[in-house]
Amino acid sequence: DALAMQRDLMEGFQKEEFQAKLAELKRSLQKTNERKFNVERQKLFLSVQGDVLPRYGFPGNQKGVYQMMQAFRPEFSVSDEFNANGSMLSRLLGLDGDGGQAAAAETPAAEPPAPETVEVAVRHAITEEEVRVSVPSTATVREVRDALAEALGRAEVAKEARVVRRAGGALTSLRDSDALGARRSLLVVGVENLKAREAPRAPPARAAAPQLTREQALSLQRDLYEGFAEQDFQRRLRELEQAHPRGSREFGAERQKLFLTVQRVVLPKYGFEGNQKGVYAMLGVLGAFTDEEFQRNGFALNELLGLNEAAPAEAAEGAPAGGGAAEAEPAGAAGEADGEAEAEAEGEVEVAVRHALGEGPALRVSVPVGATLGAVKEAAAALLGRPEVAKRGRLVRRVGEQGAFSSLREAERLGSRRSALLMGVDDLLPAPGNKPSLGRAQALGLQRALREGFAAEEFQGRLRELERRKGTPEFARERMKLVLSVQSAVLPQYGYEGNPSGVVAMSRMLDGWTSADPEFGQLGAEINVLLGLAPAADVKVFEAGEEVELMVVEGPIAGTWIKAVIIAPAEQQPGSYHVHIPAQPPIVAEAVQVAPNIPPQLLRKKEVSGGGALASGGAAEPLVPALPKEEKPEERLVEVEVTVKHAINDGEEARVVVASTATILELKEALAEKLGRPDVVKEGRIVRRAGGA
Repeated sequence: DALAMQRDLMEGFQKEEFQAKLAELKRSLQKTNERKFNVERQKLFLSVQGDVLPRYGFPGNQKGVYQMMQAFRPEFSVSDEFNANGSMLSRLLGLDGDGGQAAAAETPAAEPPAPETVEVAVRHAITEEEVRVSVPSTATVREVRDALAEALGRAEVAKEARVVRRAGGALTSLRDSDALGARRSLLVVGVENLKAREAPRAPPARAAAPQLTREQALSLQRDLYEGFAEQDFQRRLRELEQAHPRGSREFGAERQKLFLTVQRVVLPKYGFEGNQKGVYAMLGVLGAFTDEEFQRNGFALNELLGLNEAAPAEAAEGAPAGGGAAEAEPAGAAGEADGEAEAEAEGEVEVAVRHALGEGPALRVSVPVGATLGAVKEAAAALLGRPEVAKRGRLVRRVGEQGAFSSLREAERLGSRRSALLMGVDDLLPAPGNKPSLGRAQALGLQRALREGFAAEEFQGRLRELERRKGTPEFARERMKLVLSVQSAVLPQYGYEGNPSGVVAMSRMLDGWTSADPEFGQLGAEINVLLGLAPAADVKVFEAGEEVELMVVEGPIAGTWIKAVIIAPAEQQPGSYHVHIPAQPPIVAEAVQVAPNIPPQLLRKKEVSGGGALASGGAAEPLVPALPKEEKPEERLVEVEVTVKHAINDGEEARVVVASTATILELKEALAEKLGRPDVVKEGRIVRRAGGA
């Protein structure tokens, strides 16, 4: 009946008269009066719905449309014909593709049923957190989601959350246009949690940093110079130099206090606070002035304060008392010849970029050996997916003990620096949805950082405590939270968000490396052992002299298993093996080859011939016979049983039989057929664990 009703609706909507009226509505109202357009369009839709619905026992009005929607049961969505009809209805009505249910449900605003306010319990499908929201009984799924975002004070929930339902142990999405109907509880995914946003703390009462004209900036410099040139100030500065060795911590701290005796008098005249915070604000404002007169004044101020005479290390500790104009060469940079960096072998170096004022881990940026500081800033912007970092950010150095900074020139070479401070932006967090592309060294660094975090005693202790609850409904959820406590600290260092979305993006990036580089596979295996996802007892162990099969990971026959012999366990990388590969042309060119540090994931026990599945023979016999390059080995079709487990719902699994040559798509199709659920092919994804994700 549902399919017949869809066909009748399509017949009515296809009529030339209906389509002409719809086109006229779009032409005359859609861009000029959207509200009236929606009302008139709904009336037009009802001109067909009012004729069709009574044939199937529904009233020919808005109430009948809502009753029809309730009769469209969720299991209808697994029907290919039902979905195809829905897509056609949407196209006929010029609506977004929503399975046709929104098209069928478009109803005139002229006869709305009297709605009542109902309470809906919205629960997170993974964390089990629950929030109750009040919406009209006529609300759609989209309106419930909007109400949830408003209740939490989190606008991103309206964009990122998905309302789902459980179907056969899996989660399938509801459409935004679906009516709430009789539902009074809903599940959501797509957001990390359902915690309300904390009310922002009232910022300390302070005026915004003033914006100075060039003349005002020069006047400020002159006032500072006048204060620093006073006889009493110069006497105290000489006494300070005699009391403490230059470059000492005490000297820097006391000198900064002395500078502030002048700065606290001058700065308020120009709208800045008369404290170290005001000094910092002044530096930020004056950093925009770089003309020759301003630079000369800055040099004169530094000369007056003895900063120009200091050794580079001392100058780095001095305060830019002249308003930030001093551009003393940073420690170690003045003596570096630009040619030294260029003469180095080409390669990449990692630079730890930290926010000058913020806390937290550094951003791990990779740049060429001979890069400039400007290139470091641009690399940071690219890694974060935030172009404003390159436009507004400034690389700086600390001067003095009271939190002052001086800008570095972007044309300077990186040299031996392996860390940098950046300011001018609020933070160094990745852009929402950022998916950086990491080089091999960066990707390995990310994996090693995760391994280090998961290996920490505190993490392992919490994991052991959690293992006692294994088998309980909350075990998988709590383990995910624990794993995320490490991932959320590591991922932002490499440009990924520290949330489940970032974890997914990181995992997909690592997939590409893992499939082509055994070192990634080894690190992933070690991480899985640390997380209890691949217990150490399950890791394959091989004996010296044992005949095994090794997977080829590079070249034209990548993915092929060849015969090899275990030499001995690798001491440098515990758990891996040194392997001897006998001559097997054309797979190995040399007569004898030793492959070091092979992870167990690339090794398997030598299969014993049974019914001709594999040819038996000596260790030197290749699994793939030597063939001319234009020929390919004939694939042997063998049926295998595959266990497919749900990645989130522990305990749910299905066994399917496929050919050994089957693709992932064919595996999904076999699973869908076994379950009787076509949606598995469209919505399911076959995944694997990589690096704890």
